[in-house]
Amino acid sequence: MLIAGTAAGCLTDDLADSEKRPNDKLPVISGLQAGEFDRLEAWYRPSPEGSPTGLAGFFAFRHSAPENLAQLTVWIERKPDSFVARLARGVHYRHLGVLSRSFRDFERMRSYYGLAIEDLSAALKMEPRIEIAYAYLLSMAQHLGHRAEAAEIRRIGLETVPEAPLIHATHLAVLDPANGGRSQAEFEAYLDGVRALHGKDPRFAYIEGYLESSLASQTLQERAAAGEALYRSVLLPDALRWINQAIEIQPTAYRYSKRADIHDRRGDLELALTDVETALKLDPELPYVTALQLEAQAPYLQMQKADILLRLKRVEEAEEAYDRAIALDPLNPSNLMDRARFHDHAARHSGEAGDIDGYLEHVDARLRDLRHAEAFGGSDHRLQHLIGNYWMSQFAPGLARPYFTRATELAPSSSNAWLSLAGALYLQGDCWAIDALKRYLEECRADGDCALSHPMPKQIRENMGWCQRITEPSPEDWQRSVLPNWIPVLTSCGPRFLEMPAQAALRACLDRASAGDSAAQYDLGTIVFHGFLRGLQNFEQGTDWLRRAADQGHGDALAALGEKYIFGLGVPKNRDAGLRLLETAVGQESAEGFFRLGALLYTGRHLPQDKGRGRELIAKAAERGHPHAERALNELPDG
Repeated sequence: MLIAGTAAGCLTDDLADSEKRPNDKLPVISGLQAGEFDRLEAWYRPSPEGSPTGLAGFFAFRHSAPENLAQLTVWIERKPDSFVARLARGVHYRHLGVLSRSFRDFERMRSYYGLAIEDLSAALKMEPRIEIAYAYLLSMAQHLGHRAEAAEIRRIGLETVPEAPLIHATHLAVLDPANGGRSQAEFEAYLDGVRALHGKDPRFAYIEGYLESSLASQTLQERAAAGEALYRSVLLPDALRWINQAIEIQPTAYRYSKRADIHDRRGDLELALTDVETALKLDPELPYVTALQLEAQAPYLQMQKADILLRLKRVEEAEEAYDRAIALDPLNPSNLMDRARFHDHAARHSGEAGDIDGYLEHVDARLRDLRHAEAFGGSDHRLQHLIGNYWMSQFAPGLARPYFTRATELAPSSSNAWLSLAGALYLQGDCWAIDALKRYLEECRADGDCALSHPMPKQIRENMGWCQRITEPSPEDWQRSVLPNWIPVLTSCGPRFLEMPAQAALRACLDRASAGDSAAQYDLGTIVFHGFLRGLQNFEQGTDWLRRAADQGHGDALAALGEKYIFGLGVPKNRDAGLRLLETAVGQESAEGFFRLGALLYTGRHLPQDKGRGRELIAKAAERGHPHAERALNELPDG
């Protein structure tokens, strides 16, 4: 596989007076992208003892920005005899393989691992004492199922660098029962052996407390077997006790992160946040923390902080942490998917505040993150499902359909994927919705995840009976029957919701409304007031747009504003003012004016009852094509 023929060699002299390598990986990546190869060489030249402190900085190249690879290749071309350059690219390739593996793209994983093995092996031939190279080759062999080869890599690595903490740590992770490894006895025996050999070496300080940390993780994994009540009353306290012991023995970023997770599960968000922030601020000079500096800067730690901050409703701080995590690993699919969920939350937050520009900004950012996540997560059904859900939230079932279809192909037993596909097909009037619904019912009965309260199965059964007949409804009739009933009410930007994703139509509507178009102001006010778009609802802003349109004499806006005064919705209740506005709308022969005033008079709610005039006004609204008036008129009793 790799390292036959390597032999011990001399290390370059330690640069005692050189510029100190930054603990933060971002300046390292900036130096790479700027082509500062001599500076990188100086930063990563190891000490004569082969100290992990001098080598662990290569974790910085676990960074998925696509432009990195070209620069790493240029570095190798300019310095073909540099083990530093080959090692850096090997670390980068291995990271891309891990990202592919985490989202089940095993073909791509094998490709990247092959490239990483080639580079790491070349680096070892130039400098045999690079422990991170052995550690990564060992982990890749384990991932590929090459156990005999992994054992040989570990043997050669430990013969060459017997004091290498990373090689032992990598093998311990494989043995650890918390990671699905070997038996507890084998794991503890290896741990005791490392302690006996290297217990006095400060670089092996992580060994102390390792067992307690593993036991905390194993305790949490008993949740399914124990049941929820026992999990909360016994397992969580036990796990907390184990991790407290581990931290007391030897604090590490990972252990603080694990304790934060336990606090989070117990609902103690403030304690969880304190632990995550402690992990991020650990003294970089602590033994072995320097060697694993990425732990203190890892994207997962920033994501953990962001998720906690978001649930504490500290939205701006959460956004900073999400952005920091993405900066540390720009194409990590898990992190991008989490930030996309954040943007969904932030869009609703902006919408509730009436900030339409902020709403649109977060809606666009959500899609951007999901699309970037496809670089390494395209083979994951969860991501395909999320992108499909995004397009459904934008009333674009045609754009959602291929993503839901792909999700069912990647995970045929996912009942949720089949239900979502059925919904997209239904909104398009496609009879395959019935077949997708049947498959959903089969799968949900198997996985026990049938959503009994979900309205979609009932809607498909009730509205798609024509699929068994010869005649089909026209597209216009179908849209009227299944799309939200507010869409036909809108006259300006409303029909565009049938032609483009909702956020694009909303942006066009906002531009026209801001320029003074009264029809767009009416549509925008209606959308914002009633919350027709997910997360975008604000009474004050909606009323303001309706008032702007009414001030220009827009009949439907006068009617809508008048009704709100009568009901006291978004404005102080004032029946006289509301009636004047409605009568003005009727004087302009507004269909909305006829229908709203007619309904109020016929029912006698909020206004003195007058069934005769009420019926007459509703009939006039029907003559003018009001979408609800004809049905209402047919349902009124004769006389």
